[in-house]
Amino acid sequence: CKRCQDPTELGTHVSSLRCECGSGHLVPTEPLSLDSTWRCDNDQCHASLAAAEVDTVVTRIDKEIKSLDHNNVEELEISIRHYSGILHRNHYLILGLKYTLSQLYGKSAGYLIHQMTEAMLERKKQVCE
Repeated sequence: CKRCQDPTELGTHVSSLRCECGSGHLVPTEPLSLDSTWRCDNDQCHASLAAAEVDTVVTRIDKEIKSLDHNNVEELEISIRHYSGILHRNHYLILGLKYTLSQLYGKSAGYLIHQMTEAMLERKKQVCE
């Protein structure tokens, strides 16, 4: 399909990693190949990673996320901030964390809808956008 053929997955970056250059993202050079080298999409940067290295990073983060307390708002917020430095903000692992967090705001102890400040409500909105 068109999304699978596009290195950015039609601009969604659902699988992209952030590049160390700070202004680009690592995307596969050959999206349909599991062994594709991943290169920075910033033309000024020449960073690259082997597919195996990308897989190692994503697998490690996935395991770390699975070990989190998914009922702890603070832990999820910290994890989103941390992993957003490694993964694109739309990466499927970040989106999963945001979805879980969105379900806690307004429904968990200390974050019930009537207990939430304007800042908390705004954060819930941001997480959902």
